[in-house]
Amino acid sequence: MKALITGSNGSCAHYLARELAVEVAGMARPECDLTNFEAVFSTLDQARPEVIYHLAADANVRGS
Repeated sequence: MKALITGSNGSCAHYLARELAVEVAGMARPECDLTNFEAVFSTLDQARPEVIYHLAADANVRGS
């Protein structure tokens, strides 16, 4: 099985990736901004994940 983790630069993603016993692909800024649909679709096309863990977030609560 192959997993994709959004927000893969974050500390939670690091721990999740370490615990998963599967191949892991990451998706994080600036390489792939989730608001850029072309970049998202390109990443999904390349990674072909069977499961996606969505851990991406904006750490600035007021700004988001």
